Amino acid sequence: MGGVLLLIPFLLPLWAGALGRTAEQIENLLHVPAFFALTVCLVAILPARLAQAKARWLALALAVLCAGLLEVVQPRFGRTAELIDFGMGFLGSASAFCFLWGMSLQGLHRWIAFSSCLVLAVLSLLPLGCVVVDQRHARRDFPLIASFESWPELGRWSFHGVHASRSADHVKTGRYSLRVEVDDTGGYPSFFLDDEARDWSSLKRLCTDLFVEGAQPVRLWIRVDDLPGNPPYAERFQVLHNLAPGFHSLCLDTTDLRTEGGRPLDLRHIHAFGIFFDGAESGDVVYFDSIRGIQ
Repeated sequence: MGGVLLLIPFLLPLWAGALGRTAEQIENLLHVPAFFALTVCLVAILPARLAQAKARWLALALAVLCAGLLEVVQPRFGRTAELIDFGMGFLGSASAFCFLWGMSLQGLHRWIAFSSCLVLAVLSLLPLGCVVVDQRHARRDFPLIASFESWPELGRWSFHGVHASRSADHVKTGRYSLRVEVDDTGGYPSFFLDDEARDWSSLKRLCTDLFVEGAQPVRLWIRVDDLPGNPPYAERFQVLHNLAPGFHSLCLDTTDLRTEGGRPLDLRHIHAFGIFFDGAESGDVVYFDSIRGIQ
């Protein structure tokens, strides 16, 4: 029962998203100790007539099944099913399996089992480590906001209704651009940089280069928020650009970043920057390159 109770927090509405990728990865990582404990509890409550080896394997199978079922039911509780969460649950269960296996062994075999447990623990830390390193790179590269030169950069963005990938086409700076293709026209297809609050107070302008593919123009909104969460329209900056096919260089003066009511944005605490399509059709493609601030 105690092990099952450990899974209840994973059915609660996710709070970590408002705090950025680091908090989200920590929340993902919590699956490891939770499923470690669940596996240990399952071994303890399985019938005593089962051999220890069979009990460990059965507990591992049941715990992995629970990890899968948890992701299946999470959408009913306002959560999103994610493969990484299932993977973390598996790593936690496998770590417990190796630990319990090691407790039943001696000598070299015991060392191998405990070493396997340690390797699994290190693997579970890799996603968090990658995020921490990428955030350090983002702070180092500022005022460059996005170059799309490395694949970890894509993790800084949340994509909705679009398929995004790095591309070597229509590049003005470096080797790669971001190819964004609309694949869901419901709502506003978009991509947002909402990793963590940023200080833009030293910037005079915000610029990007882009290429509109095809023969039809597109309508793009640029949005900037200085409040966390999803502030109402009156409390955010938005500007619409009607763009013909071909290359464009867009720039915004930071002095123009004001809400609909005229309030200047607090550039010391920028919580989100996003671009979204208005009236897009499925298959519309725009390439973005070198989103940057100018000091």
